[in-house]
Amino acid sequence: MSFDFGQIEQSSWKENQCANACLPIAPTSECFHANMERVWGTALSSIYIIIPTLFVIMAIILFISEVHFLQRFARRKRVRYTLYWILGIYPAGMICHLIALYIPRSVIYMEFAVDIWIAYATNKLFGLVLMIHGGRRKFTQECFEAKSNAVPCCCFFCLPVVYNNIKWAKFMKWGIIQFCFMNVIIGYISIVLYSDSSWSDTAISPDASFHMTPDNYFSIIRLISTLICLYAANMFKMFQQSRILEGDFDEKHKINWKFAAVQILIFISGVQRLIFSALTTSRLIPCVAPLNWQRNMKVVESSVIIFEFFLLSILARVAFTRTDDLNLIRKHNNLPIEESDEDEDEDDVDYVNNQNYAGGSRENNISSGIEI
Repeated sequence: MSFDFGQIEQSSWKENQCANACLPIAPTSECFHANMERVWGTALSSIYIIIPTLFVIMAIILFISEVHFLQRFARRKRVRYTLYWILGIYPAGMICHLIALYIPRSVIYMEFAVDIWIAYATNKLFGLVLMIHGGRRKFTQECFEAKSNAVPCCCFFCLPVVYNNIKWAKFMKWGIIQFCFMNVIIGYISIVLYSDSSWSDTAISPDASFHMTPDNYFSIIRLISTLICLYAANMFKMFQQSRILEGDFDEKHKINWKFAAVQILIFISGVQRLIFSALTTSRLIPCVAPLNWQRNMKVVESSVIIFEFFLLSILARVAFTRTDDLNLIRKHNNLPIEESDEDEDEDDVDYVNNQNYAGGSRENNISSGIEI
């Protein structure tokens, strides 16, 4: 009679993972769902899985309808792809956090993917608003010396009033760019440290009475980066509001709604994550099966984010799928190349030729160096 000691060790390890003991990292998906069936029962486990999945399916259907709308009405590829990136963050983020609900151990990888998309979508938003205003140069001319007290949140009311000049224009640009890079860098370092099993609470703070994890420190850094980005975003929003040419401009183009749909994403990825990180450190949820690992608050955070992203997807649909925006962008014959669509669809050239937005012909525009 022979014994397979390797199989015995593997079976013992699996039993420990699926037991009620509080684990340092999330269990495998198999053990997690087995614990849910054992502790919560079939009905509650099904609710945990079905409700978030339904939200994700509805968001995907909503995004498909938005893609159909843009294929019909967005003539310029640059505008179309910009809106794809912005509107796609909501279903993509929900899918990533749904995977984190199914496989709790994958949450850090899913957050990294969502952070990259949010950073890129934030940058795309400002390009879109500039296109609506006719380009960066026209925006600067119209809003030159416009003043704003664009505090990132109410606790920073002491920040000075600023004016739209070259110095603050550079600050707005780099305030957004640093958020994009910081999200990628912090996410990458978090994944590297997460793969090192020796990186534990005691590696940061040996004092057993107070635990500081890498996620706490990174959340603080991300909070600072988020506040700077929100400050730049609010400044940009205030400047563009100060020189509205038509009284019903915001009613037509929903600029405030556009900013809100993306700024709330920035808040979720920065400030809200710090809040959940603090709740995780305080051990608010007991470390018992099926949530028998130390950072079990991530499950609650993913569930909340799925619901938040679904509501934001509805707001984004109203704010970004507007024919008024697309028609106004087409009217800007003097839109610079980098903010226009240098690769316009060939089958749409005749459509653009027949439009007399600026009172001049296409030949005149091309001869003057302007690309439509």
